[in-house]
Amino acid sequence: MKQGILATIVLLMVFCLIGGCVTGGNPTNQPSTESLIKDLQNTSNFDARWNAVQELGKTGDKNAVTPLIETLNNDPDARFRMMAAESLGEIKNESAVEPLIEVLKNDTEAIDVRSAAATALGRMGDTRAIAPLIETLASPSSVFPGTAENALAMIGKPAVDPLIEALNGPSEGGAINTLGMIGDTRATEPLIAIMMKEQWIDIPKALGKIKDKRAVQPLVEQIPLLKTLNGVSLVELTYRKEVVNALGSIGPDAKDAVPALLDLVQNPVEGGIAVSGSVPAGEIQSNPDSITVQMYEGNMHVHLGSVIEAIDALGDIGDNRAIPVLNALANSSDEDIQYHAKEALKKING
Repeated sequence: MKQGILATIVLLMVFCLIGGCVTGGNPTNQPSTESLIKDLQNTSNFDARWNAVQELGKTGDKNAVTPLIETLNNDPDARFRMMAAESLGEIKNESAVEPLIEVLKNDTEAIDVRSAAATALGRMGDTRAIAPLIETLASPSSVFPGTAENALAMIGKPAVDPLIEALNGPSEGGAINTLGMIGDTRATEPLIAIMMKEQWIDIPKALGKIKDKRAVQPLVEQIPLLKTLNGVSLVELTYRKEVVNALGSIGPDAKDAVPALLDLVQNPVEGGIAVSGSVPAGEIQSNPDSITVQMYEGNMHVHLGSVIEAIDALGDIGDNRAIPVLNALANSSDEDIQYHAKEALKKING
């Protein structure tokens, strides 16, 4: 008898799990799309509306698209418009693409709403969004273009050729960053062509992310600039650091850069002022040679000749030719150089 009762209980539990005896066919006790839509349209209950505009995206139900578009276009509260855009990005229904693009292009709309529309378009991956997202890269807002870059990176390879076309226009800076994020080698030669004419910080960064060995020699050709004297700006110093970092990011394919990097760590300065240690930012002299500067609580910690970055790059490239020089640097009186040299040796020696 007890076994029969136990079996009956087990069967009832299974039935409840499968059929939802407690919740009437909804075992997770989640509201239906229909009820969420009603809540969204209930203008008198903020909490219910807020829950609905978030949860409708999670349903993935195409029946939620039209009411979410209505909210995106007409809700007086920017918070609801923003969340409607996010939910549309979760559902990924193609009928939402054009309304989201319209929001993206509306320069009177709140930045948070336009940013949410950009992210939604990136998640949806529809190629119709590529051109308006690229136009957005030229926005004067300091936050919004970054969101558009991320959205284009989510779309990925279909955006590469349009981004290359944008390299000589008002969206050039954002296009450079995005091409690096996508990492497609089609961008290598166009980026090199720009780098050979002007020193943009973001170009070596992008080339380092793409990791195409065709960039090695052009980057090596930038290294003599690391030793230029006479009034080097902080922007130039950062550019020079990124050149060396890019070679390290390319890794073993950058072996042709080893001689130049070794020369840099052994001969970081071609005369002039040698600055090291921690000094107040205002006391950096106008011609600080080839130094790398990092911010530490209002001070600049300075190393000559991008030595630290070059040591790290040698470790990442992993060429045995660097071992004798790194062994010598591992005994340097400069604790930072000593530490980085030892870490680079660990990478090379496995």
